[in-house]
Amino acid sequence: HHTVYIGVHVPKSYRRRRRHRRRAGTKERSKERERTAEASDRSDTENNDDLVTGSLFKPLISPAAERIRFILGEDDESPAPQLFTELDELLAVDGQEMEWKETARWIKFEEKVEEGGERWSKPHVATLSLHSLFELRTCIEKGLVLLDLEASTLPQITELIIDNQIANGLLKPELKEKGIALGYKLKTRKTPSSCGGP
Repeated sequence: HHTVYIGVHVPKSYRRRRRHRRRAGTKERSKERERTAEASDRSDTENNDDLVTGSLFKPLISPAAERIRFILGEDDESPAPQLFTELDELLAVDGQEMEWKETARWIKFEEKVEEGGERWSKPHVATLSLHSLFELRTCIEKGLVLLDLEASTLPQITELIIDNQIANGLLKPELKEKGIALGYKLKTRKTPSSCGGP
């Protein structure tokens, strides 16, 4: 497996400058350095305007905190609501019949069920491998993507997904009842007993 990390390029002049304690006699030198740093920041922003012209990206914003908020898409006006996401997998447990198990969840960070399925791992930053991105691309290209379902309950969603899969040739019609039964089992899935819950 190879791991690919995706980052954002930040020009060198925007790196954090260290501030040292100075004696009273160095005030003039520190003021001169601050003026030079401000001029450098202004020139970098102007240069970035030239680089960004005609592209989809907006010029970099100074100071650093504003740029990070811009990159993350955050507004000062309203805090973004937290989104809780969980991953349930259909697994055969001890050779018995299939059941849904919660294997991962995300609030701000990822947590996975540790081996044995009894407790959650420590929260950590989720990473994505290049292989996983290729799998996602294949699923989107060849699979079924439904973004506008008119349903309000899990059984309705399950039936609509299965009907669409049959209509697109992704599922045999004789498997419809089995698929619906598996969808109903999702409501009674098991979670690790020691999880604290969100």
